[in-house]
Amino acid sequence: MTKTASRLVAPLLGLSLFACAYGAPGEFSQEPAREELRSRLEPLYSAVQAAEAAAAAAAVTASSAPLAPASAAVSEDDANAEPSADEQTAETMSAPAPAPAQVAPPPPVVKPKVELFAAGLRLRQPGLVLQFYGQRDYRPAWLAGDGISPAAEELLGVLSRADEEGLRPQDYRRDAIVTAIAAVRAAAEATPLQLADLELLLSDAFLHYARHLLIGRIGERKVDKDWRLPPRSHDLVALLGQAVDGAQVKTALHQVTPPHPEYQRLKQALARYRALAAQGGWPQVSPGPKLVLGERSPRVRELRARLHASGDLAGGRQAAGTLTKIADKGKSGSADTETLFDRELYEAVKRFQRRHGLDDDGVVGEQTVAVMNVPVQERIRQIELNLERWRWMPASFSERYIKVDLTGFTMSIIESGRTIYSDKIVVGMERRPTPVFTANMSYLVFSPYWHVPRTIAIEDKLPMLRGDPYALARQNIRIFNREGQEIDPGSVDWYSVSKGYFPFRMRQDPGKKNALGRVKFMLPNPYSVYLHDTSNPELFARAERTYSSGCIRVSRPLELAEYLLRDDPRWDRDAIFKAYDGGKQRTVKLPQEIPVFVQYWTAWADEEGNVQFRKDIYKRDPALAEALYPTQI
Repeated sequence: MTKTASRLVAPLLGLSLFACAYGAPGEFSQEPAREELRSRLEPLYSAVQAAEAAAAAAAVTASSAPLAPASAAVSEDDANAEPSADEQTAETMSAPAPAPAQVAPPPPVVKPKVELFAAGLRLRQPGLVLQFYGQRDYRPAWLAGDGISPAAEELLGVLSRADEEGLRPQDYRRDAIVTAIAAVRAAAEATPLQLADLELLLSDAFLHYARHLLIGRIGERKVDKDWRLPPRSHDLVALLGQAVDGAQVKTALHQVTPPHPEYQRLKQALARYRALAAQGGWPQVSPGPKLVLGERSPRVRELRARLHASGDLAGGRQAAGTLTKIADKGKSGSADTETLFDRELYEAVKRFQRRHGLDDDGVVGEQTVAVMNVPVQERIRQIELNLERWRWMPASFSERYIKVDLTGFTMSIIESGRTIYSDKIVVGMERRPTPVFTANMSYLVFSPYWHVPRTIAIEDKLPMLRGDPYALARQNIRIFNREGQEIDPGSVDWYSVSKGYFPFRMRQDPGKKNALGRVKFMLPNPYSVYLHDTSNPELFARAERTYSSGCIRVSRPLELAEYLLRDDPRWDRDAIFKAYDGGKQRTVKLPQEIPVFVQYWTAWADEEGNVQFRKDIYKRDPALAEALYPTQI
């Protein structure tokens, strides 16, 4: 049976395949329980298999049907897409190539609707449960001899600790399972109905929990259309078989838990912050004038207590085992010392500011106070949301890769799990966010042309042309008509041009004024996002850097180019600088492609265990929180 049975979809030919938990009493042994499972599941399993076989046969028949005629139509968006690397080397703009011949798509596979109930509860993973028991000829999985297997007890323990993963035990019907086990154990003769219900509840709980560990509670694209990383995959039915037949529930579930050290560190941070919340969290800092080094104020006492509670004043690392001692320490000392903004407190403020992505100037102003006064429960929720994001991540990165941290405004090169290079970046503004995706960086372009994307041309450049037709010419931006001929911008009535009628392309010449700077780093992807130099380096001095239209600007492009070309003897530092400053476009293939992973986190724990929080620059947390906790928003 294929994975198609694992999803609830429209019924086949209007037929709703349905099974309920009703049966006749019998002895407490595995065979009556097996027959109960068979009577309830086998008709449904057979129907699903027949439906899939029919769909497969239909697909084979359709594949031999005549193909539809090819279409040469090209959409306006395609015609105005940014040219490829090959096109960028041409001085003229050619007409778009014809579209490839169309291939008749196979018909959609019609999947029957699968519904299963146990103990009056609708199962969450009915298709996988059905597949599991059908493949094992309906043998019970959680019964051992005349009792409940150790695997069932182990699963209950795991589900009780689901909150340690940022998940909720109630999502896996733990209480219903406990009730079902108690009823079986209390009965003089447990009925096959009771045993079958218990079997189905346990298997469904395992599969539902495993699925959440594997790909998250919420599909990433349901709440974040700009998240495009490939998810992990695993055969959950086979995993359940390993868990019950080998009595290794924890070991099996470990296979679908995110394997990344960052996930484990964030779990530890969640435990520490929950411990802090259990102790009352941290005190608020009253609003007021800025607090600076050397100042005396009653508010300094509040500041000390706040930074002691989070561990920043004690060394900057939150640890549940030291929180009580830290808080006690904050209560000691003379009044004269506690109201003085001394050097130790100044360094603690800077440490706090760095952990929260603020300017680390050591001045306690309105913004710093606002961030300090975010309640600990909100920080706990923030950690839980980012644990969910880790469940959306690929199974692994690479031995060597580039990590782009959008909210941290940094780009890092990772080798063997260690950061060997880091740089400041500028990312997309809120209305033009940088997507979360992965692609291989394969070449770079020195002294590039900038082919102005259609959206930017219409939304940003057209208003400038209406004010001054030659405004773009002073930026070395040329304008071409559809035939690829350069036009005089003063010859166009730009008020007659609009989004619906824009028969132009814009291209900026290489040079210091070029928006891409003097080198761009290409990673072919569907979003036309890449890394590049900039003509506005002053933006890197700001703490929050959301100024691009989606691409990623780097502050030290020469150093990055030198690293990427280090294995090519033709490209030493002098050769790189000559091409960088040459003013003539030149494409250079990298000796070795390097994967780039663009990531979005609002909370993480670094390698030293310091918990980092960042502003939700694209406002993605609220949508995720509403999807995960709809009754708590």
